[in-house]
Amino acid sequence: MGSVASETTAATHAVSVRVHTDFPSGPISRQVPARSRRLRRIAGPFAWYDLFGLQRLLLPFLLLLAAHTARAPAAFAQVERFAVIQFRGDLDARHTADAFVEALRALDHQRPGLILIELTGNRTRPDLLFECVRAVRDCETPIAVWLADPADRRVAPGMLGLALAADHRALHAATAIERARDDDTTALNPDVEDWAVIRLDLRALARDLAESGPLDRLIYESALAPRAPLWAVRDENGAPVLIADEPAGQTPPIIDKNADGWTFNATPQTASRLYALPVHRTRRALERTLGLRGRPAETIELESGLTEAHARARTLIDRVRDAVRLADATLDVRAGRSATSRVMPHEYHAAASKAKPLVEQSRAAIAEIATLSETYPELLQIDPPEDADAPTELGGPVRTPMSAWRTAVRDAEYDLRRLDDRIATYERR
Repeated sequence: MGSVASETTAATHAVSVRVHTDFPSGPISRQVPARSRRLRRIAGPFAWYDLFGLQRLLLPFLLLLAAHTARAPAAFAQVERFAVIQFRGDLDARHTADAFVEALRALDHQRPGLILIELTGNRTRPDLLFECVRAVRDCETPIAVWLADPADRRVAPGMLGLALAADHRALHAATAIERARDDDTTALNPDVEDWAVIRLDLRALARDLAESGPLDRLIYESALAPRAPLWAVRDENGAPVLIADEPAGQTPPIIDKNADGWTFNATPQTASRLYALPVHRTRRALERTLGLRGRPAETIELESGLTEAHARARTLIDRVRDAVRLADATLDVRAGRSATSRVMPHEYHAAASKAKPLVEQSRAAIAEIATLSETYPELLQIDPPEDADAPTELGGPVRTPMSAWRTAVRDAEYDLRRLDDRIATYERR
């Protein structure tokens, strides 16, 4: 039983350079503000007063009139057709990342007015994050990202990095940006020889985003692959900025990084100010701000199934072990009998008939484990079955998770072959 990790094809269409419009609070418009347009319309008929120098005197009254009569501009022109991708869970498995990229490309090909992506994950694997951020950046259809996790009220900084690559993004009012040291997912892909190369790729991507986006390179980099601890302070204008030099006082860093890994802690308010994230209490509020009306033309639901697949595989191994023990007990027809007691042929046949379905069920369970590991090879890098990681010899090294998983399955298959032989012998009696 081996793992299969498919290669992901990078986006082949040209990078689309778009104007990123960020709004820390309130609606914005890509058009000329209505107040300015109305002012020009009002001032136009009075241009002849300039001959007498009266336009300068009338200007304050014109400004007051424009401010009184102007209506608040709409955030965006109404979008008649939009699509939604609901991505539940972590970006931790190749299968999940491929599904996300494929869904994004399929929707982009349909050319809706906007693609709204909802992200909830607490963990992101760096190699998969690079591919997904690049897919968002290369999408020709405008993209908006909604960061919200109603379960534990936090999302990973990598999910924030995905949002920063989009045209528009917003944060739920009760969702923080957080990362713990044990949120590291690099162990899930042992094929990467040097994760430092992946981090360099992410930083290069952050530089590209900064060149075409409205934020500083350090902002993008802090969400994708921070180099060092970073603190949030206010500049001379009172605006929040990130700095790499520890400020005076006991201010804790937003990003803390050392040899054991890195952490990220930003409240919704801090994240909103630092990363120019509008804050809303509902996704519907964001949709209204974006000019989205009605229901989406298409909704694609994605969910990381790695955790569930791993739990299922552990359950199946336990069931196989229980079935093997039960089959052995069923075939032990001499249990509780004296040595001189004779076992009749029909008793052997009955025992074989009872044990055979247990073996068949166990083989089906092993086949399901193989299917799960083909879809999610990462599960072989997570906690193996109980006792499967025991050393091969006294005092020897503990098996790796993948070796332990393979040992557990191999031992189960050996037990089933042994039971096959016993059942065949009983049936011949």
